Amino acid sequence: MKKPALLNLLTLIAFLLGSAAGLFQLSFLEGFFKGISDLFLKGLRFLSVPMIFLAIVSTASQLQSLQEAKFLIKKILKYTIATTFIAASI
Repeated sequence: MKKPALLNLLTLIAFLLGSAAGLFQLSFLEGFFKGISDLFLKGLRFLSVPMIFLAIVSTASQLQSLQEAKFLIKKILKYTIATTFIAASI
């Protein structure tokens, strides 16, 4: 079996098992998967904060003038405000 086909099959199996566990409310599985999801989210936070910091430092170190910094800040603010409004409207 090719790798994409195997991945699709494993994803389908995981979806069906997760649906069955949720449908039948198997409490012992709920606790187990809650622990796994907590570990995953903590790992994601552990990696994302340094990556964002390094991206900001790297971008700031490549700026040549104050005009570029102003342009970048305006662009960031527009993007942040737009995504905030979109998220608030949902």
